[in-house]
Amino acid sequence: MTIEQIREMVKGPEYEFLRTNPHLNGRIIFLTLGGSYSYGTNVETSDVDVRGCALNSPSDLLGLTNFEQVVNTQTDTTVYSFNKLVSLLLNCNPNTIEMLGCKPEHYFYLTNVGKEMIDNRKLFMSRRAVQSFGGYATQQLRRLENALARDKLSQARREEHIRNSMEGAVRSFKSRYTSFDKGSVQLYTAESQREDLDREIFANIHLEGYLSDKVSKLEYIGGKSDWIDLRAAEDVELKQGEFKLIPLGVAMQLPAGYEAHMIPRSSTYKNFGIIQANHIGMFDESYCGDNDQWYFPAIAMRDTVIHAGERICQFRIVEHQPRLNFVAVETLGNSDRGGIGSTGVK
Repeated sequence: MTIEQIREMVKGPEYEFLRTNPHLNGRIIFLTLGGSYSYGTNVETSDVDVRGCALNSPSDLLGLTNFEQVVNTQTDTTVYSFNKLVSLLLNCNPNTIEMLGCKPEHYFYLTNVGKEMIDNRKLFMSRRAVQSFGGYATQQLRRLENALARDKLSQARREEHIRNSMEGAVRSFKSRYTSFDKGSVQLYTAESQREDLDREIFANIHLEGYLSDKVSKLEYIGGKSDWIDLRAAEDVELKQGEFKLIPLGVAMQLPAGYEAHMIPRSSTYKNFGIIQANHIGMFDESYCGDNDQWYFPAIAMRDTVIHAGERICQFRIVEHQPRLNFVAVETLGNSDRGGIGSTGVK
């Protein structure tokens, strides 16, 4: 499709929203091409991506209304408000900064205001482009690496790749997570003790402070399990049937991509007569503020007293479940087992 054909297409009924939308009608200052057409890599079957900018209305400027962008998915068109576009340009956003560098013939609608903006595009170029464009390029490379990792890499190399992905999930992982006010988190890969793995990811989590001086330092108990015990951070007295969130005296920053599961100890009901209200507790890495204390939601089945420092529950840290796709089918193709309880009690 030629530029002239695109110009005529934009005048057609598919793009009538450009002339009828109240945010766009009479306010567009330029329209141009994005994607393969703007790069000159288009082929006969390439989609036409239209990008543009429209001035904010007086009510937008007064704060009475809000307009950021109009997106029309049927025509792959995005028109930004002037205010939104400027904010993105100041950060050297790759998807918007390129709109000011198209070929002159690719601007099929251009007002004097739009021309002035394009003529002064150098005002928006800064050192931030290193991070924004570099980050965008890195993301694309990571996507390719992820595809290769799924199909081509050995198990040991996959573990290294997953660790690198975890560290790259946040900017400056080491400066942000390796050490902080109340401890540190360090990720590393090492030889696995499991027979089915060559290497696996480990995390060193060190806490230098607790929210209560009545709880002991977190540690494994005698190497008996990979679960870690948690203790009541205060004295608690409960009557039968009462509910209470028992403070555990810790808050924690988990590694990116991990979550903590909390359950009662096997002796909790025997010793204290309490059960966990939600049966299993889950803390993800977003629950990480200084005041995001962990609690045990207890229901008392009898009158009971729990003293500060007594072990009432336990937790372990596990990796997030991978993203799954669910497929609806007419039949599972398996024979029925007979329902819940069908295998009897003996």
